[in-house]
Amino acid sequence: MKNCLAAWHYKHRTYCENAEFFAANGFEAVSMLGLHMKRVLQDPAQSEEMACIIKKHGIPLTIHYKLPNSHSAEDVDHFHEVITRFGDWQKTHGLIHILSFDVPNAVRENLAQYVDFVLETVPDCKVGLEDYCLTEGERADVERFKAEPRFGHLIDLGHVHLYLTKEADARGCVPVYEDYLAYMQRLEFPVWEIHLHNNDGVHDQHQFLTCGTLSIPNMARLVTEIGFDGVLTIESAPGYTFECFGEDADRGIFNDYEYWKKCLFTAKR
Repeated sequence: MKNCLAAWHYKHRTYCENAEFFAANGFEAVSMLGLHMKRVLQDPAQSEEMACIIKKHGIPLTIHYKLPNSHSAEDVDHFHEVITRFGDWQKTHGLIHILSFDVPNAVRENLAQYVDFVLETVPDCKVGLEDYCLTEGERADVERFKAEPRFGHLIDLGHVHLYLTKEADARGCVPVYEDYLAYMQRLEFPVWEIHLHNNDGVHDQHQFLTCGTLSIPNMARLVTEIGFDGVLTIESAPGYTFECFGEDADRGIFNDYEYWKKCLFTAKR
């Protein structure tokens, strides 16, 4: 398993500076927001700089984008344009390890066409949908990708915590470790990437790992028990849903990382 950081919340550095900074400070992979990666690739100098940074550190790069906002021609054309840009960069450098996608509510049906386009356009990387193909209808929509070895899940454990807490509240209890384990074990596609952050069980806060009701030691136990061997991305978001910027954000995320590594060490004993 590679420990990764979602590098898009640290606006006191450029996109390339963030990739360099976090790779040089112990993270084993770096994740870029698709919108930011698009901007990098629009500038030839930044495009080459990003490629050099990833190659120098020999780390996986994951990109987290989103499917079209709707099935309209305008939204689909924009999606195709961005994915084509990713594909051209991938064909030149081969550095994208995972390309994952949020799934807007407006396209939660008939989205296989977009997965097809990504698979055809961006070679040699894994493709994951975040928190999708979890219902009968969603599974039917992507059933045929069971024969596609590059297709799988991105699972956000912060979001799973919200879902399981709500479900447990309805039963008059709180979620336990076995609920998270059962959730992961019933997934029908491989899990390429996991997002990890904390919250209060009610709001999607993307808090630091030490701030919230999700048991991070249990999440370390979970990824260890299921033998997860993909990319685990800490998606705590200083400056996004809570006030924290600059050096404070850096300090917070490095504290997060040290805490996560200690939890993993304990889980593997």
